[in-house]
Amino acid sequence: MLDSRLVPSIERFLAWAAVNLAPSTVYGYRLYLTRFAAAVGNVPLEELAPATLTTFSRKFHPIQAVQRLVAWCHKEERSLERNPLEGMAKVAGGSRQRVLIAPDVCRMIRSTDRFFRALLLALKETYARPQEMRAVRPADIRAAGGAAAAAAELLAGGAFFELGEGKGFKRRRDRLATRIIPISPRLGRLLVRLLSAGPAHDEPIFRNSRGRPWTANAVRCRLRRLRVTLNLGVDRRGERVVAYTLRHTGATAAARAGLRDWTLAAVLGHASTRTTARYVHLQATDVISAMQRLWAKK
Repeated sequence: MLDSRLVPSIERFLAWAAVNLAPSTVYGYRLYLTRFAAAVGNVPLEELAPATLTTFSRKFHPIQAVQRLVAWCHKEERSLERNPLEGMAKVAGGSRQRVLIAPDVCRMIRSTDRFFRALLLALKETYARPQEMRAVRPADIRAAGGAAAAAAELLAGGAFFELGEGKGFKRRRDRLATRIIPISPRLGRLLVRLLSAGPAHDEPIFRNSRGRPWTANAVRCRLRRLRVTLNLGVDRRGERVVAYTLRHTGATAAARAGLRDWTLAAVLGHASTRTTARYVHLQATDVISAMQRLWAKK
C-alpha cells in the first residue's frame, strides 16, 4: 500500500508532474509543496483540513498546489479513499492591476544591461507574455502572406511573430489558429541588430550575457534588482512591478489610444474580450478625457 504521508506523496506527485506537466508548472508545485511540508510536517494526508491550508497561506497559488496534490492522490493515484479538502471554499486568484507611467518604463529599460534591456524593450513594444518573448525564434518571424520577413519589413513595422502553440491554445475553437504578435519599427530595428549576430534559426532570440536563453527565474531575479535600484516599491494594493506589468501597461495604453476590443484581444492573444478587459486599467482622467471629447462633438 502506498504511503499516504505528506512527504512521500509529494515525491510521487512531483515525479508524475515531471513527465506530464510543463517544467515551469513543476517548479511552482515543488516550491509551494516543499514550503507546506516544512510548515506542517510529514503528516498523513487524511489529517489535512481546510484550516490547515488557510493557516499556512491565504494566497491562491500555495493553496492550489496543495489542493492539486491531494486531488491527484485521491482521483488519479487512488492512494486516498477520500479527499479531506473536498468542499473547501475557493480562494480567489489574484489579479494584476498595476500600470506604470512612461518615465518609469524608460528608467527600467535604461537602468539595466543591453541583454536584459532587449527583452524589456520587446515586452514593452509587443505587450506579449514574458514566456512568449523568452521563447521567440528567428523562425517565428513572418511578413505579410506568411513569408519570411526581410530587414526592410522589420524596419517598416510590417513583420510579426507567428507562434503555433502557447497559453490558451487548447481552449481555442479553431485549433489551427496561430498567435500573431506584431513587431513595431522600434523592435524591428533591435531585431535586425540581434539577428545579425547570428542566433540559430530554431533557437531563442533573446539571451543573457552568457549567451543563454532567459529563464523565468532569471527574469524574476533581474526585475527584483531593478525594483531596488529604481526604488519601485509596492503600490497601494501591495502589488510589485513584475515582467507582466509591462503587458498590462501596454494594453492600457493601447485602449487609451482607441484600439478596439477585438483588435486588442488579438494583439494580446486572447480568445475572449472578457479576458482582455482584465488587462485594461483606465484611470478617472482617462474616462473624463473621453467624455470631454464626446461632449465637444455635441
